[in-house]
Amino acid sequence: MIQKRAQFLLRGLAWLILAAVWLGCSGSTAHFRGGPDRTGRYPAGGPSAELALAWTFKTAGEIQSSPAVVGTKLYFGSEDGYFYALDRRDGQQLWRFRTGDPIYSSSAVAGGLVYFGCDNGYLYALDAASGRQVWRFMTDDYVVSSPLVHDGLVFLGSYSGLMYALDAASGEERWRFQTEDWIGSSPALSGKSLYFGSADGRLYALDYRTGQELWRFQTADYIGSSPAVADGRIFFGSADGHVYALDAASGQEVWQLDTLATGWVSPALADGIVYFSSQQDDTESGRHCIQAVDAVNGQENWRVEVDGVIGELALSGNTLYFGSDNGLLHALDSHDGRERWRYSAPDGIWTVPVIAGRNLYFGSIDGCVYALK
Repeated sequence: MIQKRAQFLLRGLAWLILAAVWLGCSGSTAHFRGGPDRTGRYPAGGPSAELALAWTFKTAGEIQSSPAVVGTKLYFGSEDGYFYALDRRDGQQLWRFRTGDPIYSSSAVAGGLVYFGCDNGYLYALDAASGRQVWRFMTDDYVVSSPLVHDGLVFLGSYSGLMYALDAASGEERWRFQTEDWIGSSPALSGKSLYFGSADGRLYALDYRTGQELWRFQTADYIGSSPAVADGRIFFGSADGHVYALDAASGQEVWQLDTLATGWVSPALADGIVYFSSQQDDTESGRHCIQAVDAVNGQENWRVEVDGVIGELALSGNTLYFGSDNGLLHALDSHDGRERWRYSAPDGIWTVPVIAGRNLYFGSIDGCVYALK
């Protein structure tokens, strides 16, 4: 009896250790739009309707680089040419790294390193704890695409029209793939396939291990948005005014919707529903909407008109979050589009609202990062 009880206790202790390891590892990485699939989905949480401002942190330039949160640290870049690490609990600066040029690329954190691109053409890898530069790689043109880290490789697009795969530890180039125009789209990953758009109007699928092209899909204008991938399908917007759903394996079109969408704002996806902005950005009086459609057939579930040009979307639990160029941060019920709350910042919000626990973090054109609780 004593031996059996001891075995039971040892098994329980082993499971506790494994759980602790899993929890520690699960919080050690961060990617733009929630993960390598770029669906914009974050763990359930976020502020309640009784909003409170926890803190702000001021930089000397616009912030279009979305925050990355790992543990108690928050990382982001600014147009002032610095990359920052803050304590997300109180907004205190832990360190900053000077590039000397604007940073619009959102960062990825993995393996104790933080990766981001810069307007000077470099992809940087810094020690996430200290901010010390580990390596940098020259792409020969602007970088607004956000890195993706997987299987010991880091992937990044450049305005040179090239998609790169580098060794994540050393920065050594593994392969490159040339498109016919600039790349602002951040790559998404599913299985062995890497997906991204280009200003040549094509969405590409490559074998992430070799850079070999698997297929391409042609639209009528540039693609700056980041594709979202789930359940064997790819969802993305093009500046030709359409949102597309493609078969992820073949690149065959499943459906398309005429939305007056821009080529930059990326879809969010959860539980078989695709959320995206529908807007006409060539006139100030153009309609701006959020739409929710069935991922299988593109049939509309709901739409809501919103004041202002809409920024990036994020999902957490049953709440859809997004900012706009008029400084409003919105929280909608993802089931029916009803507004839960809104928060007014002094200037436009283009970053993804990032949810961590009961807090929400975003950057603004006024140069501040905000933490709401």
